[in-house]
Amino acid sequence: MIFGYFDESGEKGDGFFVVAGFVGRLEDWKNFLKLWRKELGGRPSLHLAEMRLSSAKAIKRHGDLLLRLGSVPSGANLRGFAGSVGTAPYAGKIKGTIAEIGLAGYSVALTAMIDAILESKLLPKRERIEFTFEDQVQFAVPRAALFRGFRQSEKYKTCHGKSRVGKDSAMEKSPLLEASDYLAYAILQQLMDPDSQKARITAPILEGSKPISHVEITKENVDRLIEHVYADYGEEIPMMDREKRAFILEEMKKSLKE
Repeated sequence: MIFGYFDESGEKGDGFFVVAGFVGRLEDWKNFLKLWRKELGGRPSLHLAEMRLSSAKAIKRHGDLLLRLGSVPSGANLRGFAGSVGTAPYAGKIKGTIAEIGLAGYSVALTAMIDAILESKLLPKRERIEFTFEDQVQFAVPRAALFRGFRQSEKYKTCHGKSRVGKDSAMEKSPLLEASDYLAYAILQQLMDPDSQKARITAPILEGSKPISHVEITKENVDRLIEHVYADYGEEIPMMDREKRAFILEEMKKSLKE
C-alpha cells in the first residue's frame, strides 16, 4: 500500500489554485516524521501563514529553517505531486452557473494531481494508494465526488479488478501534512510571482523535491472540458443561485451515501 498526504493553497478570489503533496510507503512516512521533527528543532510545527514571509526580516528569521526542511521529503524517499490551475481566464465564463462547482479551482487542481499520481511510472500499477487531506469542510463533498469517479474508472483498476484508488480521508492539522502545505504554498508563489521574496524563500522545497510531477491545467484545457462536459446544454450553461448551489451540493452528498 502507498500512502499520500496532501494540502491546498490558493489565491483569494479568481486566481491560481494548487493541490500538492507527497506519497510513499508507511516506513518512508515514519522516517519523514523523525527527520521533520529533528529539523524543526524547538518548533512544535510549521505554519507558513504565521511566518510573515514577505517581511524584511523573514529571510533572516526563517530562511535557514525552510532550507533544512526543504530536503526532508526526498531524504525520506517521498515523491512530490501537484496539480494547479489559473481560474481567472475562465471564471467569467462559468460565473453564476452550475459549472462553478465542477470547475472550481480546487476540483480542477485536485483532478490534475490525482491523475498525475495514477499515471506516474514511478509508482507500481499493481498497488493501491490511500489519499489523506487536511480537513476542510468546503472541499469535502466535491472531493468525495471526484474520488468516487476515479474509483469507478476502468482505467485505474488493477489486474485483479480492484481500483488503485484506496480510501480517501481528511484529518486535522498534523506534521504529516506540513511538507505538503509547504510544497503547495511554494508552487503557488512561483505561479503568482517567481521573483517575489515569498517565492525565493520557499524555493528549497521545490529544489529539494525534484522531480515533482506537476500538472498545470491551462485555459485551453478547461475550455475543452467545458465543451465536453456541458455540451448537452448548448452555448448556455444553466445558471445557479445560492439556493440551487446548496441543493446541488446536498444532492451530491446524498448520492455519495448510496
